[in-house]
Amino acid sequence: MKNLYLAIIFLTFLSCDAQNKKTLSEYSCECINQISTELSQPKLKAEIQQCVSDGYEKYADEVQEIMTDFNKKNPNSDLTSTQNHVRKVLTHRLFEECPKYSEITSDLILKQRDIMSDLITNIANEICEEINLLEETKLSDKIVDPILIKYTIKYDREIRNEYDLADKRQRKKFGYDLSYKLMADCEKYKLFGIQKQK
Repeated sequence: MKNLYLAIIFLTFLSCDAQNKKTLSEYSCECINQISTELSQPKLKAEIQQCVSDGYEKYADEVQEIMTDFNKKNPNSDLTSTQNHVRKVLTHRLFEECPKYSEITSDLILKQRDIMSDLITNIANEICEEINLLEETKLSDKIVDPILIKYTIKYDREIRNEYDLADKRQRKKFGYDLSYKLMADCEKYKLFGIQKQK
């Protein structure tokens, strides 16, 4: 009987130890998977933020390790840029490992900025097709900017008919509309676009 109790205690310990082996992104994803997508947009954002905040607390060692690695590579960085790096690392991991996070984020982006323009849709579709042909999996300004410029030049007249590009606010609106449409509809662009918004 004593051996049975010892076996139960040992198995319980192993089970607890296995649970502690989760990563920050795994914990956050499990938490996000419990969120109802029927919630309002503000509540949905708040629930996701709560999952992430809880994860930061429970996995403080992993967060500290990410911050330490970043600070070693960027010794002149301040606390804000270090915290932003942690957020970007987690966002990247969640996009790769957590389909529900990716789905919710896309829906939030679409609801945040409803883009009805056929022109923006056409430009975004062509840009997305070209981005999907790239061998690179991690996008950067150096890769994306020439593609954006190419299609902005190609559709210059149509863009000017829809946006008054002489007006700074209209230029920004065009840029935001295109970026949001790409984030909503182009999976490969999504992570890059979201990180650019932050």
